[in-house]
Amino acid sequence: MADPVQKGNELVAKPAPSFTNFVVVDGTWKEKDALVVVETLDGNSETHNYTGSNPGVDATCDVVIKKTDPATAPLKKMDVITTTETVPRKFLVLDVENSDFGGRPLKQTLTLAHRTSVASAL
Repeated sequence: MADPVQKGNELVAKPAPSFTNFVVVDGTWKEKDALVVVETLDGNSETHNYTGSNPGVDATCDVVIKKTDPATAPLKKMDVITTTETVPRKFLVLDVENSDFGGRPLKQTLTLAHRTSVASAL
């Protein structure tokens, strides 16, 4: 994707990730930092520290399927999809909702998870 043209004060612009067999529908990609932060209180009920664990990304998006291979089927729960980014990320499909049956391209609304701890095992 080409960098967008901006006039005035430049703002951060970042495209949604791309996938080999799926196209993310414009404006639907949303990411949330999955790091779980736990606050530890001391004996005076004051914050002693914060501990973060399980880093990763939770994401939601709508995708349409490229008809590149007869074997390319709609995604289902527990499928793994890999981005085509410079540093690829593997996302586990946690939930799928299908819509736009009929004459339009089948659209899937996905709930995805990427966790650093299990990415290499997927």
